[in-house]
Formats: sequence, structure tokens, C-alpha cells
Amino acid sequence: MAGIHIDSTDRKQAALELESYRQQLEVLVRERTQQLEEKNELLQAEIFGRNQIEKELRMSREQLRTLASRLLTAREEERIGIAREIHDVLAQELTRLKFDLSWLQRRVTQPGNKLETELLLERIFGMGQVVDTAIRSVQKIATDLRPAVLDSLGLCAAIEWMARDFQTRSGIICRANVPREEPPIDRNAATAIFRILQESLTNVLRHADADSVDILLQQEEDHLLFIVRDNGKGIAPGSINNPLSIGLTGMRERALLLGGRFTIHGQAGICTVIEVRLPLSNHKDVTGEMS
Repeated sequence: MAGIHIDSTDRKQAALELESYRQQLEVLVRERTQQLEEKNELLQAEIFGRNQIEKELRMSREQLRTLASRLLTAREEERIGIAREIHDVLAQELTRLKFDLSWLQRRVTQPGNKLETELLLERIFGMGQVVDTAIRSVQKIATDLRPAVLDSLGLCAAIEWMARDFQTRSGIICRANVPREEPPIDRNAATAIFRILQESLTNVLRHADADSVDILLQQEEDHLLFIVRDNGKGIAPGSINNPLSIGLTGMRERALLLGGRFTIHGQAGICTVIEVRLPLSNHKDVTGEMS
């Protein structure tokens, strides 16, 4: 009987210890569960915070792009106004002055003091040369600000005109391949392509050391393809995405603002290729109208 009593006491003691361990374990589990829940709440809060930050960043980028688009439009409209003002006012005044000089030159040739007449004619001739130079400068400034051909004849004609003008000024062969009919894009898209071409040809002249340039404008199924390729020394890989390359950044932004894609690549000593793809779905209105 004594052995049975001792065994029963041991079992009770073991049961008590087991219960104690179970309670301790439950406490530990509750504490650990609470810690995990707190950490989970912190993690959820951190994820929510990051999502909010990402959302705000996306909104900020969209706002910046919208602002950039408005700035580009405003700058283009300002250029149109300045070009019109230069052409309509300054160029006309200089032309009028040229006529006055011509009239004065005819009057001075009448009989009189021969020496004074010759000196006066020489001075008038010099003034006429200055006026001619000023007129050409005004015409070039107005054209650079806003080529009349872009507004009057459309993008295709403007590209062909720029290719001819670039070849004449630089001596670099420049070939343009454009469709017979105007692509179905609006004025903003046409302006973007024209300005990208301007910047591309400027880069060719400054950096490429090329002797020929090929320009392609082509309408494909759902987008407009525009390519400028030169046979110069190529572009360094580090320059392609360099944020300090303002010209390249500007071209890229013009394409992105219209929902398009801008790429540039090159092979050392062989070529540089600029490619722009603009979706046609965003540019339904056909208009012949585009730093």
C-alpha cells in the first residue's frame, strides 16, 4: 500500500508540474503571438506607408510631366508669337529702310559735288549691306523659332525642308524619306518630331563627325516611326542616359509626354541611331502643324 501511495503522489506531482509547464507555455505563446502581431502591425503600417509614398511619387511624376507638357506648349506658343512679331514688324521695317536707302541712292546720283556724292554713295552702299545682313538674320531667327513651312505645309514638307537646309549649311549629305500623305497626328506630336529632328541634326553637326544622315518617317499599324541615323563616330554608352545631356533628355521627354518611346544607340566608329515611336491612337486629329 505504501508503494501505491508514493506512486500516486508522484503522478500528482508530475501532473502539477506538467500543468505548470503548460501554463508557462501558454503565457509564452501569448507573449510571442502578441509580439508577432505587433510586428505584423508595424510591418503593415510600413508597407502602407511605402505604398503611400510610391503613390505620391507616381502622382508627383505625373504632375511634373503634365507641367512639362504645359511648359512645352506655352514655349511653342510663345515662339510662334515672337516669330510672327519679328516677321510682321521688324523684317518689314528693315525692308522699308532698304527701299528708302535705294531711293536715296538714286537721288544722290544726280549732278552735284562729285567727291561728296561718291563718299555718300559709298556710305549708302555700306548701310544697304548692313540692312541686307540684318534682314537675313531676322529671317533665320524667325525660321529657327517657328518654321513657317511646318504650319503651312505640314510635318513631311518641314522634314524635307530641314534636310535640304541642313545639307546646304553643313555640307553633310542629308536624305529624308517621308510618306506622301501627312500622318494622322496632332500639332503637338508634329512639333515634338520636328524639334527632335532639330536637336538630332545639331548633335550630328557638333559631335558626330559624319558625312551623311538618313531620316525616316513612317506610319506603321498603331504607331508612327521616326528614325535619324548618321554614319559618324557613334555615341559613348555613358552619354545615352546621362542626366546632364540636356538635349537627349529633352528629346526623351518630348516622346514620353506623348505616350511614346525614345531610344538611342550607336556603334563606335560606325553610326548613331535615334528612334522615336509615337502611338497613333492618341493623335486622331490630322493637322499639318510643331528649341
